[in-house]
Amino acid sequence: MGQSFEMRRLGGLIVSVALLPGCGVIGLGGNPYLLEGVPDGTLVYQGTLTTLNSAYPTTGVAQVYRGTSGDVIRLTGLSAPTSVGPLSIIGNGQQSGITKTYTSTLRSARGDQNYDTGLSTVIWSTVSIRNAASPSSQPYGTATLQAVLY
Repeated sequence: MGQSFEMRRLGGLIVSVALLPGCGVIGLGGNPYLLEGVPDGTLVYQGTLTTLNSAYPTTGVAQVYRGTSGDVIRLTGLSAPTSVGPLSIIGNGQQSGITKTYTSTLRSARGDQNYDTGLSTVIWSTVSIRNAASPSSQPYGTATLQAVLY
């Protein structure tokens, strides 16, 4: 049983994290820092989350991986507000001219986490983080996704 160490940015601090097999969560009070692994598949879209409301800073990177089971939205280095209640992740795109939207409750406001969209071959355009209790409100942060070219 091996272990490795990795440097992570956590808020304004850089911490050394022990990565143990089968362990994917570091507890930080009531809001865990998730450390989910990179999903299977090919990275096809990515963008940086930009804060849209300075009162609720939201940072990190949004990526979309395309695998045999469909598209997975991955958030890496996520840092979102923790004092506003539950948060939602919203992915938007197009498929054959039809708007496709993926929405889920964010499992944590911190860390690296994957969301299986149940969709495939979507041309993804944005991923946003917003207050789950006010779905029509302005997102706290949005990433405009760009295709990853190989």
